[in-house]
Formats: sequence, C-alpha cells, structure tokens
Amino acid sequence: MSGLSASGLKTQIRSYTEVSDTVLTDAVLENIILNAQQRIMYDVPIDADRKAQTGSLVAGQTTINCPAGALFIRGVQVYDSTSAVTGDNVWLLKRDRTFLQEYVPSTETAKRGI
Repeated sequence: MSGLSASGLKTQIRSYTEVSDTVLTDAVLENIILNAQQRIMYDVPIDADRKAQTGSLVAGQTTINCPAGALFIRGVQVYDSTSAVTGDNVWLLKRDRTFLQEYVPSTETAKRGI
C-alpha cells in the first residue's frame, strides 16, 4: 500500500463497498479516513508521535497546559518534590471532568491535597 494517494484510497474504498461517489462523497470519505487515522494514532503507540512536557502545579490553579500538537493525553505523572522529574511520583488515574468537580468541589486552601 505504499505510495497510495488519497484519491486512490477513496477509489479503493468505493470499489470495495460497491458504492458510487454520490453516496460516499469526498466529504464523507474524508471524515472516515480522518477517524481511522485518529483511531490508529490512539491505539498504536508510535514513539515518533509522542510528546512530553514538564510543568509546575500551582495551588488554586485547576489546569495545566498540554504539549503543543497533542491529540490526546496518555497519562499524567505527578512528582511530590521541588524538582520536576525526581522524587516520589504517582501516575494520575484518567477521570472525567464531572467526576473531578464532584470529587473536589472546593478550591479552598484548607481542603486541598496532593
């Protein structure tokens, strides 16, 4: 499949599905192809696509920036030290924003933890 162009891929998809370009329009196929690319990038951990960023957590600040160009976050590792990359650390569990707001609804200093 090396050297296959986008138009060649669209032609092969239409041929395989036996559907004309009036049903599988270029816009529909473009969306299918982009979704497939996203799924492959999510499921296949290719080192060339990895990005990493270090930053400092600030008391009272609820967000931290992700690396430029990141499509999704595989994990967040938090260090309990003054150095950004040494000392005790823990990988955070992936949680939905609504869970986090319910779990830690307050930003009061007395109610904060690690």
